[in-house]
Amino acid sequence: MIIAIYARVSTSDQSCEMQLHELREYVAKRGWEVFQEYVDTGFSGAAASRPRLDQLLRDARLRKFEAVLVWKLDRWGRSVAHCVRSIQELVSLGIRFLSPTESIDTGADSPMSKFLMHLFAAFA
Repeated sequence: MIIAIYARVSTSDQSCEMQLHELREYVAKRGWEVFQEYVDTGFSGAAASRPRLDQLLRDARLRKFEAVLVWKLDRWGRSVAHCVRSIQELVSLGIRFLSPTESIDTGADSPMSKFLMHLFAAFA
């Protein structure tokens, strides 16, 4: 599977290295391939528009990868509405959203995926 990794920290004096290290290990253990790492440094999760996240979503629309991997959902965004819309967009494109530290996997073979998507739809 071809994966896009997304990592984010809120301030420029923080580092994404811990997130990236764990996500790279997760990918390697499964024999997956990393398409690209998208890293936003110094951007609040409340900001819907972040340069590397915006690029990831553009690449998703071009179907350059099969799944997006994040360390935790709060790295993706703090706004429920933004999280719901962007993850629903990925799913509609056939792209899985994975947050392994929280056991989130929107893949069709995941027993929780339908439940999760119903929750997302309710919040939307």
